[in-house]
Amino acid sequence: MIRENVLARLLVYAYRAELNEAEVIFTLLPEIPSEEDWKTLMTMLKDNMIHAEMLEKAMKALGIDVPEVEPVKLHPVSDRNKALEFIAKFENTAYNYYRYLLENVDFESLNNGNEIRNTLRTLTEWEKKHIEMIRKTLDNFKVRYKIL
Repeated sequence: MIRENVLARLLVYAYRAELNEAEVIFTLLPEIPSEEDWKTLMTMLKDNMIHAEMLEKAMKALGIDVPEVEPVKLHPVSDRNKALEFIAKFENTAYNYYRYLLENVDFESLNNGNEIRNTLRTLTEWEKKHIEMIRKTLDNFKVRYKIL
């Protein structure tokens, strides 16, 4: 089982990852010609900000300070296909990450354990939804631009 102090550190990694993915999405937005795909990515960007806020609350519930996170220094997006593939991989990783935490933390032993468990459940559900969203966007790109 994952101990409370380790869970706190793992939540910090999740927080950073949500913000890093948001940075990738934001950098990619000017390269997206389709309004439908742009709106999908914008929704995912907004959701990443909500996820970061949810993780902030979970960290505070564990009694730890929310770390300052420097944005990742990214080069201009030159290959939107690779960027979309990265986002798809991140969504799968995030889904598996949150699910792993749900399965390996003894929430009953934590102060605010139910709150943290509910946060992780919600994040898992959202990541599953994002997987479908990014798959659809990738499929759109394959058809529209004959790529991948």
